[in-house]
Amino acid sequence: MEALGKRIVALRKQKGIKQFELAIDLNVPDSALRLVEKGKTNPTTKTLLRIANALEVPIEEMVKVVKVNQEA
Repeated sequence: MEALGKRIVALRKQKGIKQFELAIDLNVPDSALRLVEKGKTNPTTKTLLRIANALEVPIEEMVKVVKVNQEA
């Protein structure tokens, strides 16, 4: 869960998007996005897809780090 949040943060920063800007794009409170990014809550599949679309990355790009970490 934490690895996914870190991956979202990294991708967001790579795109030069601020947390509140992404939250606005997703139509969610920035506090909700903050919880996801800190690994405090799991996003739903629908939310994960919306984040991937907003960041213009394939959903696989977001979850590949999680898979690698879970296999270790």
